[in-house]
Amino acid sequence: LLEAARTKEGLALADAALRDAASLPAGDPLRIKLRLDQADAIAALGDRPRARALLEALRADAIRLRGERDAATTEVTNSLATLLGRMGEPDAGRKLLETVVAIRAATLGKDHADTLGAQHNLAIMRIMTGDKAGAVAMQRELAAIQTRRLGAAHPSTLGELGNLANMLSDSGDNAQALPIAQAVVDARTRVMGADHPQTLRGLLNLSTVYARSGDFARAIPLQEQVADA
Repeated sequence: LLEAARTKEGLALADAALRDAASLPAGDPLRIKLRLDQADAIAALGDRPRARALLEALRADAIRLRGERDAATTEVTNSLATLLGRMGEPDAGRKLLETVVAIRAATLGKDHADTLGAQHNLAIMRIMTGDKAGAVAMQRELAAIQTRRLGAAHPSTLGELGNLANMLSDSGDNAQALPIAQAVVDARTRVMGADHPQTLRGLLNLSTVYARSGDFARAIPLQEQVADA
């Protein structure tokens, strides 16, 4: 329901499920997950301060009842860190995510999907805190792992490559960003079709790299193509 933008329905369902789960122990992973869903729904409705308070309380409970390295605890910490970044506190969010990535890499492995998800968030948080070199290094590693795990044309791999191109461009390295951004567009066009939203997002990113390079003759037609589509 949340992914379908039916946020109020999602929150009502989470509230009802929490009432039904009242007999579960406070530290039960399912009960923690339902509290996390509730907070995520509240954040999606726009009440980020309330969602933050709920997540901070939930994280404290999860650490006390299950420990900081527990999977349910790291899931809560990941959500709290992401929310802090969206609330304009990327330094605090980054500090939490550095911990989550380290814990998940040690307990689940560097190639585990949950580790990679936290690493994705951390790379973004690094660029938000001005650590462009650290962000690019982590994003390169992430793109390489996903290429090895899923293949070069998988949508998740292409998403990470697109992020890498954007970070390189944000860092002023448009020469390196350009071939990566072009490869993402080519692969998405081939795999998903020319009018797929992800293909159009790739075109928009590619046009931005051209514009930052001063090549407006190539940038403007791409912008027009995206607008028309």
